[in-house]
Amino acid sequence: AIDVPGEKLNSLEELFQKTMEEYEQRSSTLAQLADEAKELNDDSTVNFLRDLEKEQQHDGLLLQTILDEVRSAKLAGMCPVQTDQHVLNVVSHQLH
Repeated sequence: AIDVPGEKLNSLEELFQKTMEEYEQRSSTLAQLADEAKELNDDSTVNFLRDLEKEQQHDGLLLQTILDEVRSAKLAGMCPVQTDQHVLNVVSHQLH
């Protein structure tokens, strides 16, 4: 089991699924804040939030890629060590 504050997750897939859900909540909150800043004609805040949103989108793509790879490894019958190495290789490739 994987200990996460307030929860106990049973697999790497559950951990990344939970992380994706939290990512989606953060993205939604950023969009709401940007809408409020637009209504207030607060251009500097809108620009700041747009920059954050771009970073969030990049992070979201990486998280989704990792989740997809974890699921693929599970379907392929990889053990946890093999899955870890596979995901590490994918992430290293994505970051370079």
